[in-house]
Amino acid sequence: MDREYLKDSLLMASIAAGFMFFATLAGLKVAEIRSDPVSTLVAAGVAAGGAFFMCLAGRMLPGPVALIPAMPRDPGGPP
Repeated sequence: MDREYLKDSLLMASIAAGFMFFATLAGLKVAEIRSDPVSTLVAAGVAAGGAFFMCLAGRMLPGPVALIPAMPRDPGGPP
């Protein structure tokens, strides 16, 4: 795996995790579902961790092009 690709993947996953962390905090604040600050931070941390690893899992897949087998070519050329 290319080192630059890994660096980009970690950066994108970190951005997604940060967004999810603050979006969860904002959502809990708007919905007024706060029992105490610690549980709110735990919920945001769990959401951020999930976003981080899901983003990494999606980036590490080869993509749809690698999963499609190559079409055999006609040795006589195009029809």
